[in-house]
Amino acid sequence: MIDRPTAIAVDRALLEVEARFDQLLHSIRHLDAKAVGHWSAAETAAHVATISYFDAGACGSQANVPFAHDDLIERAEHAQITDVEHLNAEALRRFTERDPHRLAEHVAANVEAIAVAVATDPDRPTTWLGGVDLPIRAVAGHLLLELAIHGLDISRSQHLAWDVAEPDARIVLDEFLFPFLEAASHKLASVTAKPVRVELRVLGLEPKVIDIGAGHVSVGLATQDRADVVFTTDAATLVLLMFERLDPVSVLASRRLKIGGRRPWRMLRFRRQMSMP
Repeated sequence: MIDRPTAIAVDRALLEVEARFDQLLHSIRHLDAKAVGHWSAAETAAHVATISYFDAGACGSQANVPFAHDDLIERAEHAQITDVEHLNAEALRRFTERDPHRLAEHVAANVEAIAVAVATDPDRPTTWLGGVDLPIRAVAGHLLLELAIHGLDISRSQHLAWDVAEPDARIVLDEFLFPFLEAASHKLASVTAKPVRVELRVLGLEPKVIDIGAGHVSVGLATQDRADVVFTTDAATLVLLMFERLDPVSVLASRRLKIGGRRPWRMLRFRRQMSMP
């Protein structure tokens, strides 16, 4: 029996990764260096700060948000996945702070507020992006993901070391991504999606099956039914692949990812449907 990550693990991991993220922001020397897409290192850090405010608000924090955000919250509650890029860009336009030292303070304060909320009542429900209902521990898992992924982006821009730790990636999958995919199935599934059944065999987690069809996405434990595609990998590799921080061909060549199943070519359907912003 594999131990499931607990809410306490989410709480601890979020605080530990934020401490590393804080050190990273204090190490930035090239603010304008490109980090991800067209965002600089400073803009990427500011993006994480805006997300930390939204996630803290979802967890019940009463912190004063330093930019106009009420209408953005309303738009986020009705958003589709395709709307996320525009919402992020608008939040970044309104939040003008770019000093990494000050940005670190924003992120630290919000992480602390979320950690307190999760420690107090990890299963308290909240309404999140797209009107999806999640427990607040899942929101903490989302911010853990943002810190881990964008910490990697910023570190690469500064030629500094950054590790997406395997235990953190397991928590992201088990406490955020899998619950979100299940809860947001009506938001994620295209009415024209061609069916594909994918089994994820992730080191340290129970095997999961993601079943995609026209208008639905479901996530559950693996069964005797054979999957079209079987991915065997570690959690960090899977997270980085899903968010396009690793090249699939290189990962396959390195054997960090193995692909099997009865119809492995259907992995392209899965990748198109599960493309993350």
